[in-house]
Amino acid sequence: MELAEKTKTERRICPFNLGTFGGYSFRDHGPFRRRLTADEVLNWDEATDGSAWFWPRGDHFGIATVVGTAPSISPRDLLNVIEIVQGLGGDTVENWMRVYYTVRNDEKLDLENLEADEVRDREAYVFDRPMEMPSATLFRQAAVEVMRKRYPDVYQFLMAHNEEGFSFDPEKFLNPKDWFIRERQTESRRRVLIVISNNVGY
Repeated sequence: MELAEKTKTERRICPFNLGTFGGYSFRDHGPFRRRLTADEVLNWDEATDGSAWFWPRGDHFGIATVVGTAPSISPRDLLNVIEIVQGLGGDTVENWMRVYYTVRNDEKLDLENLEADEVRDREAYVFDRPMEMPSATLFRQAAVEVMRKRYPDVYQFLMAHNEEGFSFDPEKFLNPKDWFIRERQTESRRRVLIVISNNVGY
């Protein structure tokens, strides 16, 4: 369903389950006493409902990571980013991380002015593990998995000839020149490593 501009009788409906949002009402001088849905944020009308700030509460990893440390997300910002994620193929962690990568690496971009063609279809991987797993172990596992998926033949060769001196160095492979790497922790106490190619066209 397209998120077209609403009319007086038409409500926007979010095609994804984006969890819940918190908010602060400037008209009432205080926070909302309940959790809001994405639909409620999308349909907020300052003319009748008053000015307000909204923020994701963290129960949807994608939108929470994209908004990050920004003070709030406006209904227009939310509408725009939802439409971009739809255009990328839907509500997947990888698509949200492509948006996150684009905004994170260009200080001139914000969610309201971000355009779909600025979010490139970059190679993106997201590794979700229990919090008990050390960061170093997660990094090594991620490097091996990216190697296996990107270069399956080379991976098979290295595994078959490891004892002959053909070794795999995770840190040299997942280096910051070629890869954007960020670790995040979720509300459900999961450790997540985001790995996105800095290069397009591989």
